[in-house]
Amino acid sequence: MLNMVFMRLNLRVGTSSGMKIFRSYKVCLLLLLFNFCLVVTAQTVLKGDIGGLILEERGNPYFVEKDVTIPRETETVIKAGVVILFHSFSTLFVEGSFLVEGTKEKPVVFTSVNNPDYNLKAEQAPQSFDWNGIEIRETAQTIKMRNFLVSYTVFGIKSRKEDIVLINGVFSQNGQFNLTIQDKIILVQDMLSYSFNSKDEPEEKPDTVIIRDTSGAKHPYAPRRMLSPAERKLRTVSFVALGTTIVEAGLSTGFFVGYNKNWTKYKNIQSGDFAIYRDKANSYRKAGIGTAVGTGVTAAAWGVFYYMYKNYRQKEPATQIKISSFDFFNQAAPIIKVELCGSF
Repeated sequence: MLNMVFMRLNLRVGTSSGMKIFRSYKVCLLLLLFNFCLVVTAQTVLKGDIGGLILEERGNPYFVEKDVTIPRETETVIKAGVVILFHSFSTLFVEGSFLVEGTKEKPVVFTSVNNPDYNLKAEQAPQSFDWNGIEIRETAQTIKMRNFLVSYTVFGIKSRKEDIVLINGVFSQNGQFNLTIQDKIILVQDMLSYSFNSKDEPEEKPDTVIIRDTSGAKHPYAPRRMLSPAERKLRTVSFVALGTTIVEAGLSTGFFVGYNKNWTKYKNIQSGDFAIYRDKANSYRKAGIGTAVGTGVTAAAWGVFYYMYKNYRQKEPATQIKISSFDFFNQAAPIIKVELCGSF
């Protein structure tokens, strides 16, 4: 596309006016590229009636500014990896069917809009009571939630009916309590996988849940590691260098194509003002060589900055905290095990 634009402009790069135009276009393209590299991931706002929706990871993050409801006789499905951020005083009311289909690798996250682990634009630190929670009403139909995280709420999940299925749910930093079923408070420990099944269906109960791991391994319920300011700068500079390299490579290709076409015309046309094609060919050749050199320089810069970004590490010891749950006279006995995995 860039090649066609410059070919249609028919610039005489060898002239001062041509050079000015070329530089202007190049600056504009670089500015556009820079803005593109800094574009924030698109967001989706959920409002009012969300019955019948199927939320997928590609729409992340989803924002809830006010109360949302799944009405009767409707079904809402939350696919693996979805992150929903709730504003203050907002609640998710469930009156129909609610299916949360998270996986161990990609759990579904219900958390506060102030949680910087999932919202890089959070303006304040998250706290308990940030949002109300998930309220399941008596009229609710099929309720099955698998592999999910609920954090920074007032009451976590409040179910007015007992006929629900929770599999591998994790609760964290909730205010009053994590889970209530028919006004009965269920004792659920923070960051420990919990399952509830009134239908006695087979459940997935992992023997071990890693709740903190800085040794490099990823835990499905742990938020993605936040980048340090230095890492963000290195990433931005590397992306800009890569984009500039691509743009310059396109320009260089366009100039050499222009050189080839004009030189061919100069060789084949030996009448009239044919010398103009030779001058154009020389101008395109010089511009092509210049941009080719620039491409090499920016490509080398991208390689250096990207290497620095990928190899940047915080100087902190690598520790791993595990919670293992064992059945002891039909009661879960959590055993905390701390492993020191060495340091960088």
